[in-house]
Amino acid sequence: HVGEIFLPDTVAGFCLRSTIGRTVFPIFAFLLVRHLFSSGCYEKYLKRLGLFALLSQILLFPYIHFKLNIFFSLFLAVFLLFCFKRARERGFSFPQTCFADTVVASGCLFLSFFCPYEIYGLLFILGLYSYEETRQKRFFAFALLCAFLMNWFPDADILWGISSVLTVLFLNAFSWGGKRFLGKWFFFYAFYPFHLLFLYVLKDFWM
Repeated sequence: HVGEIFLPDTVAGFCLRSTIGRTVFPIFAFLLVRHLFSSGCYEKYLKRLGLFALLSQILLFPYIHFKLNIFFSLFLAVFLLFCFKRARERGFSFPQTCFADTVVASGCLFLSFFCPYEIYGLLFILGLYSYEETRQKRFFAFALLCAFLMNWFPDADILWGISSVLTVLFLNAFSWGGKRFLGKWFFFYAFYPFHLLFLYVLKDFWM
């Protein structure tokens, strides 16, 4: 974010900071899926992500305007997984399950176009979760494809997509699921909007 906000928009600098920065979302998504699958804390995650999604949007609105922040990408994915889980637990019939899943998925996919990484970010998380649940390699391959597509587009540096794929492969080589990292969750949720707000305000005064 420092590079995105402050560094001059040269080709070399843009490619470098984008390649590094685009490995971060796969890390967040991977750890979220691991802990969500092992703990089943859907409601807790939805409350936290929803709260900080709204807080971040309000704080950063003068700078990002109507583009939704990254918390919304994570929120939509967890909400969709929660709805799928709840439909199975309620014992819906097959037609009811298909209808409910289709309506919820359509709404989440539509909203994802206004979020960072758009539809591929949402499908990436769903692919990772399906792999955690079934251990079928086709879901992991699907997640890798989404990781590449959400970080690469025509005329962009192909390293953006490759860096995300390598990140996911590296993380999957280790069984980190369920472990708690470095203190309280609140700090890491709050860090996102407040450090961005600080950088944007600093740029306004500096520039």
